[in-house]
Amino acid sequence: MGKALLAFFAILGLVVVAFAASASAEDLTVRQLVNQYRGDNGVERLAAVSYLSGLGLGYMHGSVLTEMRTGKPLFCFPLKLKIDAAVTASALEHLMKEMPQSANEDASSMLAFAFMSTFRCKS
Repeated sequence: MGKALLAFFAILGLVVVAFAASASAEDLTVRQLVNQYRGDNGVERLAAVSYLSGLGLGYMHGSVLTEMRTGKPLFCFPLKLKIDAAVTASALEHLMKEMPQSANEDASSMLAFAFMSTFRCKS
């Protein structure tokens, strides 16, 4: 059982590394990333889950660091919200509805706008 699990994680690691390499060469658009997340292709979906989770957590930590330095966060996430692939994909879908032109822009760049739109801070 241990060898099978190790082999599974080795393959999973290769898939994630391969996806990360292709994503860094040319970023996915918002539409492409959301479609991969919502799609039926297991490998693409797994890669999209990993990518969305990483992007979401990265922006969340950036917002926390900004708040620590300036006293104002970039976004105001609900306290008990877990930032994961589903939350990140939903924010990007929300952005595409508000700004249809965002669908063809780089997902990693547009996520800041998606979180600002979805998780606005009250003044």
